Parts: sequence; C-alpha cells; structure tokens
Amino acid sequence: MILKLISLLPVYITFTSSSATLDLALENDNFRERCRKSISGFYADMWNEGWRAQESVQVAKSALEKLNKILNEQNIKLKKVQDQIRLKDFDPKLVRERDNLVGQIRLYEEQILAQKAAQKAAMASLATSEASQKSVRSEIEQIFTMEFTDDPEGKPRQLFYRLTWKSPCPKYRSLCPLPERESAILKKIAKKIPDEERNCEKYASL
Repeated sequence: MILKLISLLPVYITFTSSSATLDLALENDNFRERCRKSISGFYADMWNEGWRAQESVQVAKSALEKLNKILNEQNIKLKKVQDQIRLKDFDPKLVRERDNLVGQIRLYEEQILAQKAAQKAAMASLATSEASQKSVRSEIEQIFTMEFTDDPEGKPRQLFYRLTWKSPCPKYRSLCPLPERESAILKKIAKKIPDEERNCEKYASL
C-alpha cells in the first residue's frame, strides 16, 4: 500500500503543476482581452468627445451667423426709421419704434458677444480633444490595428469600431507576452486609461 501511494505521488505533483499553468494561461488571456477592451472603450470615449466638440463648434458658428444676420436686418430697419423721423419731424410713433429697435439691437449685440465666447471655448475644447486623441492614437496604432466604420445614421463621418492586437496570440498557446517594444508602449498607455484592475499594466509586465 505504501509503495502504491508513493508511485502515485509524482502523478499528483504533475497534475498540480499543469493546473497552475492552465490558470496562469487563463489569467493571461483575461489580462490581454480586458486590456484590449479597456483601451478600446477609452479611445471610443475620446473619439466621441472629439465629435461632440466639433458639433459644438458648428452649433456656435451657426448661431453666430443667424444672430449677425438678424442684427444686420435690425440695423437696416433702424436706419430707415431714423430717416423717417427726420422727415416727419420726430413723429412719436416712429420715435417709439426707433427706441424699441435700439433696445433689440443691444440685446442681439450682447447675445453675439456671449456666442463668440461660447464659440471660442468650443474651439479650445476641440483643439485640446484633437491633440489628446492624436497623441493617444499614435501610441495605440503601434500595438493595435484600428478599424473604423461608416456612421449608421448616414452622417458624413466615420466611427471608431474595433481594436485588434498586432502581435497575435495563437488559440492554444498558454502565454502571449508582448515584444519588449510593444510592452513599453502599452505601459505608457496604461497610465492614461481608467483601469482599476490594472489589466494593461499587468499584461505589459509579463
């Protein structure tokens, strides 16, 4: 009986070792896939933020054009009323119309100033967003293939779609650490993304 137990011992040790390797392989796969999803989600958020900033700039620009058009029309009306007042010896009705126009023009001028400030803020936000996106994208593209798709709503733009690792990981391979250069880049990216589980940091350290 003792001899039989001893003969089984190496088998038990071998099984334990294989199980630990399998667990480590599964853990590595999780790091790899969770890291990819974290970066993908992070860049998708940046991409959407950039489009929102662009839309804000366009909205501000459109609003300014409309306000300037209305202001120009009001100024033309005011000039006509002022000309009529001089011809009709300061008719009270025309004077009231003139005063109303002057008040409206001041309101439009205030709105234009506020809209210009909003446009300036939107343009600054867009510039910051584009610079951040460009910087992060230049790093991501060194370790991932980035895919984009047409806007499903038919808008003249493309949407960020998917990331795929450039360094493949065969289906039945237990561990897939990145090349040293890509690992270093991933560590830089890992510092920028919200990843409480630190999946990218862990994967880059394999």
